[in-house]
Amino acid sequence: PDLHPTPKHRRQRKSHAGSPHGISSARSTILAIAIAYTLFVIYGSLVPLNFQHHAWHEAVEAFKNIRYLNLGIGNRADWVANILLYVPLAFLWFGALWHATSAVWRIVATLCVLLACTSLSIAIEFTQIFFPPRTVSLNDIFAEIIGTVLGIALWLVIGIRITNLVRAVFQGGTAARYAVLITYVIAYTALSLFPYDFLLTYEEWQAHLVSGKAGWFFVPSCGSGCVWKLIPEILVVAPLGILGVLAFGKTHRFSLPLAAVVGMLLGVLIEGLQLTIVSGISQGASVGSRAVGITLGVWLAQSANRVDWLRVRRFARGLLMLGMLPYLVLLAWANKWFSSNWLGVSEGMERFGNINFLPFYYHYYTSEAVALVSMLFQAGLYLPVGAGMWLWHWAGKLGRPNCSVVWPVMIAIMLASVVEGGKLFIAGQHPDPSNILIAAFAALVAYQLLQMLLTMKPAQTTVNAQTTVIPDQTTEQQQSEHKSGTIVRRPH
Repeated sequence: PDLHPTPKHRRQRKSHAGSPHGISSARSTILAIAIAYTLFVIYGSLVPLNFQHHAWHEAVEAFKNIRYLNLGIGNRADWVANILLYVPLAFLWFGALWHATSAVWRIVATLCVLLACTSLSIAIEFTQIFFPPRTVSLNDIFAEIIGTVLGIALWLVIGIRITNLVRAVFQGGTAARYAVLITYVIAYTALSLFPYDFLLTYEEWQAHLVSGKAGWFFVPSCGSGCVWKLIPEILVVAPLGILGVLAFGKTHRFSLPLAAVVGMLLGVLIEGLQLTIVSGISQGASVGSRAVGITLGVWLAQSANRVDWLRVRRFARGLLMLGMLPYLVLLAWANKWFSSNWLGVSEGMERFGNINFLPFYYHYYTSEAVALVSMLFQAGLYLPVGAGMWLWHWAGKLGRPNCSVVWPVMIAIMLASVVEGGKLFIAGQHPDPSNILIAAFAALVAYQLLQMLLTMKPAQTTVNAQTTVIPDQTTEQQQSEHKSGTIVRRPH
């Protein structure tokens, strides 16, 4: 449902990304993202930036003797991570150089991207000699070349579609709902199989099945609080149900039993694929959690259609204030503020000097899967900040969020700084400054997504030439007649 009226705007011309004009209009954006991602690849490949001097001739000699390592099953995820790192790199640069009509230019662009990414891989691998404990090996170079080829091929197959998808998200309204649904499904499926360290031999399968990572209901290694661990699974899959109703609710009727069946089938698929992954955990209870999550999402979206949002708007800020304290308690509990004894002020301040403020420094010293789960968990904790700020401004006089995105970002930064700073005084915990950056990004994404998804474009609300949009200055009586303030017919 649209929670606020939309002012009049001029219609925007549709731009097709597949056309030369469409690609040209998106080229500068793709180029900016490609440059930013290249810097991220360089930075991520040299963390923890522990420079150690070597004579140039020594470094060259060491690089000449670079070896191909015989990696075991435990290192497979690291090797796959190098492939995945270069897929977006080649994808973005090839997209920035793409020309929709010139076949010759496509061939030139392919060769340029392949040569540039390979050269970058070799240069980074050589530079890693000066930055221990980074491992220098032919394995990384080969993996990154594979990632480059996959990235180029991926653009050729779905590059234009991805460009259209991203454009639709930023256009907002109904088109954004379809686009976000597709994006979320792809991201959810991709992250469910990360880090793609698939089992390759029968012996590996046998070892995996007896490793305690598979169970009919709960896995043996689940430990205490197994039921509580299902809650994040429910919350993560619930947006699929919400987005499904937002995207298709006007043309299809979703019953709750059907939603449960879809969720169960999704759970069977994901848990079955988890059995093929070295680091995967597969359990029957997760099938049920996904059924509950999809059903919850569909129920919430359908219930929203029956809500008088104008009446809710009058009490929204009060409800947000009431929910603030429980949220803060939950945030502190999730960050283990209550898990151990608190230290004295002097002890905590002594620990301050041991903090490393390098972004994502602590993520380097753990596995890719654990690092990803940690980042997603922290992002999930601060998504309510962005959502709360959107609701707070929506509940204003005009019912239209129009504040700068700086506010949710600043509040998330301040809140995360307090949470991470508190870990200085908790035994067994250490602050991670990277969580502050993650919090700011999560709040920004939540605010912007709500702004785009729940704002209907004029072209989508205009039914015909005799239909107009209610402006923001609509009286309270008119708003009551047309609850969500969408459209009314007026004679001309």
